[in-house]
Amino acid sequence: MTNAEKQAGYKARQRAAGKKQVTVWLDAAVWQTGFDFGHEGRAIPEQIEGDELSFLSGYIEGKAKWEKTLVEKARHTTLSICR
Repeated sequence: MTNAEKQAGYKARQRAAGKKQVTVWLDAAVWQTGFDFGHEGRAIPEQIEGDELSFLSGYIEGKAKWEKTLVEKARHTTLSICR
Protein backbone atom coordinates (compact mmCIF):
# COMPACT_ATOMS: atom_id res chain seq x y z
CA MET A 1 0.00 0.00 0.00
CA THR A 2 1.43 3.37 -1.00
CA ASN A 3 1.61 6.34 1.34
CA ALA A 4 -1.00 8.13 -0.78
CA GLU A 5 -3.38 5.18 -0.33
CA LYS A 6 -2.75 5.15 3.43
CA GLN A 7 -3.47 8.88 3.61
CA ALA A 8 -6.67 8.48 1.59
CA GLY A 9 -7.83 5.69 3.88
CA TYR A 10 -7.04 7.73 6.97
CA LYS A 11 -8.97 10.74 5.64
CA ALA A 12 -11.94 8.54 4.74
CA ARG A 13 -12.01 7.04 8.26
CA GLN A 14 -11.82 10.48 9.84
CA ARG A 15 -14.66 11.80 7.67
CA ALA A 16 -16.73 8.71 8.50
CA ALA A 17 -16.15 9.54 12.18
CA GLY A 18 -17.69 12.98 11.57
CA LYS A 19 -14.44 14.95 11.52
CA LYS A 20 -13.58 17.78 9.15
CA GLN A 21 -10.11 18.73 7.96
CA VAL A 22 -9.36 22.46 7.85
CA THR A 23 -6.34 24.65 7.23
CA VAL A 24 -5.73 27.44 9.72
CA TRP A 25 -3.47 30.43 9.21
CA LEU A 26 -2.01 31.78 12.45
CA ASP A 27 -0.37 35.12 13.17
CA ALA A 28 3.18 34.06 14.11
CA ALA A 29 3.86 37.03 16.41
CA VAL A 30 0.57 36.62 18.30
CA TRP A 31 1.17 32.85 18.51
CA GLN A 32 4.61 33.51 20.01
CA THR A 33 3.12 35.89 22.58
CA GLY A 34 0.62 33.21 23.58
CA PHE A 35 3.37 30.59 23.73
CA ASP A 36 5.42 32.83 26.01
CA PHE A 37 2.45 33.37 28.34
CA GLY A 38 1.85 29.63 28.58
CA HIS A 39 5.53 28.73 28.93
CA GLU A 40 5.92 31.23 31.77
CA GLY A 41 2.88 29.77 33.54
CA ARG A 42 0.94 33.02 33.24
CA ALA A 43 -2.84 33.21 33.09
CA ILE A 44 -4.66 34.02 29.86
CA PRO A 45 -5.30 37.78 29.87
CA GLU A 46 -8.86 39.06 29.80
CA GLN A 47 -8.11 41.03 26.62
CA ILE A 48 -6.02 39.30 23.98
CA GLU A 49 -4.22 41.61 21.60
CA GLY A 50 -4.59 40.33 18.06
CA ASP A 51 -6.00 37.06 16.74
CA GLU A 52 -7.41 35.01 19.62
CA LEU A 53 -6.99 31.66 17.86
CA SER A 54 -3.32 32.37 17.22
CA PHE A 55 -2.76 33.42 20.84
CA LEU A 56 -4.62 30.46 22.33
CA SER A 57 -2.89 27.98 20.03
CA GLY A 58 0.48 29.30 21.16
CA TYR A 59 -0.66 29.39 24.78
CA ILE A 60 -1.68 25.72 24.73
CA GLU A 61 1.67 24.66 23.32
CA GLY A 62 3.61 26.90 25.71
CA LYS A 63 1.67 25.66 28.72
CA ALA A 64 2.26 22.03 27.69
CA LYS A 65 6.00 22.70 27.51
CA TRP A 66 5.90 24.50 30.89
CA GLU A 67 4.04 21.58 32.51
CA LYS A 68 6.50 19.08 31.01
CA THR A 69 9.36 21.14 32.47
CA LEU A 70 7.70 21.09 35.91
CA VAL A 71 7.29 17.31 35.78
CA GLU A 72 10.93 16.85 34.75
CA LYS A 73 12.11 19.14 37.58
CA ALA A 74 9.96 17.26 40.08
CA ARG A 75 11.31 13.93 38.85
CA HIS A 76 14.88 15.19 39.08
CA THR A 77 14.27 16.55 42.59
CA THR A 78 12.69 13.25 43.69
CA LEU A 79 15.61 11.28 42.28
CA SER A 80 18.10 13.57 44.02
CA ILE A 81 16.34 13.18 47.37
CA CYS A 82 16.16 9.39 47.04
CA ARG A 83 19.90 9.02 46.50
